[in-house]
Amino acid sequence: DLDVNSGNLILGEQSQYNNVIVTGSGSSMTNAVDLNIGFVGGDYNSLSILNGATVSATNAKIGVTTGEIGNSLTVSGTGSNLTTSNLVRVGDSGDSSSLTVSAGGSVSAYQLWVANGIGNGNASVTVTGANSAIHLTNGLNTSSNSGTANAISVTDGATLDTGMGMVLYSADNSVLIDGMGSTATTATLR
Repeated sequence: DLDVNSGNLILGEQSQYNNVIVTGSGSSMTNAVDLNIGFVGGDYNSLSILNGATVSATNAKIGVTTGEIGNSLTVSGTGSNLTTSNLVRVGDSGDSSSLTVSAGGSVSAYQLWVANGIGNGNASVTVTGANSAIHLTNGLNTSSNSGTANAISVTDGATLDTGMGMVLYSADNSVLIDGMGSTATTATLR
């Protein structure tokens, strides 16, 4: 187990191709504040939560600062879980950031933002496979700051529950719900 009791955990600050894997039932990583993947020029960094492992934080941010590209977070396997008490941001300011939930993994958060920065985009959120799920309390939003071409997909029996609404602020966003048992639940869509 890894516990970060104060401050942020940063994966890939001014560096590329760093990979952290948390795997196995009973394995955990706890962050008192933010979990940042890709920070100040950090490209193609990844965190994988696998095979029943759990990670928690106040916020999880993938691609934190402008100019970064290709940072990712994967939650895969039955019992694997990411929980945040506040936000998950996929492409906080970085470009081509991704969140993938598969094979029975899950994400629980207050709110999910996709491509939140000015001019960034090409972010993706993929939920795929039976029992794979994202559960939110207060909605899913794509960028209100002009980030475009973001993709949200729920496939092969997966679940997306926004809790409140889904707001697609910017242009050229796509939402795909495909496959038997795939479900997206939202109070409003605009």
